Amino acid sequence: MFKNNFWYIDHDLKFNFITTLNYLGLLDSLEKTVNFIMKNSQPPFNIMVSGGIDSQVMLYAWNIYGKNFIPTSVKYNNDLNNHDLITLIEFAKQENISINYINFDLLDFYNGKKFQTICHKYKCISPQFAAHLGMIENLEGTCIFGGDRLFYSGSINFGQLCYYRASKEMSLIPSFYLHTPELAYSQLYQIKNENIYEWVLKVTQDPFNNKNQIKHLLFNAAKIPFVKPVAKYTGFEEVKKYYDKNFYVSAKQKLKYAGKLGKSNYDLLLRYPFEELYGIPYQIHSKINDI
Repeated sequence: MFKNNFWYIDHDLKFNFITTLNYLGLLDSLEKTVNFIMKNSQPPFNIMVSGGIDSQVMLYAWNIYGKNFIPTSVKYNNDLNNHDLITLIEFAKQENISINYINFDLLDFYNGKKFQTICHKYKCISPQFAAHLGMIENLEGTCIFGGDRLFYSGSINFGQLCYYRASKEMSLIPSFYLHTPELAYSQLYQIKNENIYEWVLKVTQDPFNNKNQIKHLLFNAAKIPFVKPVAKYTGFEEVKKYYDKNFYVSAKQKLKYAGKLGKSNYDLLLRYPFEELYGIPYQIHSKINDI
């Protein structure tokens, strides 16, 4: 369902409620989504990619179906996210794709006013997503973030709501994989057709299992090439280590957020104060203006 160019879904929507949709296979839905963006958005199309599987498949789709696109990846302070880009470099070589690498001073961004400005302007509760918005400010055309397809329940990552707010002011596709209903639901279509629904339920409900197992299986089934990462990275792992080593957090601050899951200085300083200000929505309501 679309409203004002936003794709949204009730947070507690269950698998059996959506089996009557007019599904497309993965490759067909990728092609439709690429064509939809090219028809309705401003070129050039900056395909923002990391070393993750979703980034690789999005890049593969644009390389086959797209025109006037620029595969773009960001290096944090030259090498802080090199561990995340290893698979992207290998995949790009395998598929003969040239990547435009941009260097971004992430540490300076967090220490300066720009981080605070973006968080307050777009009610951003994630320091990672705020940084992503800072990285694309000077890029021309349309910037496209990958996101993820829908699983058996749930919707978008709540932290990514700031992308949708930002997309009202800049040419930005907040989530390629949710931009058309065909692509958003294509994973559920595959799960149903592959007769692995019960296995998917077990995997996604087990916190010690990684949902990437499912992605590997489904992308392989669709015969889409990718380079398997050695681990699931965000690209911010070394940044968090830097904050733990070089930044001080008072005992009062630690006590204030003692109930939070993450205990890193990065989260204590850059994430939780904005969660406190803007909250964590537990349901995405149909009134898109509330976002």
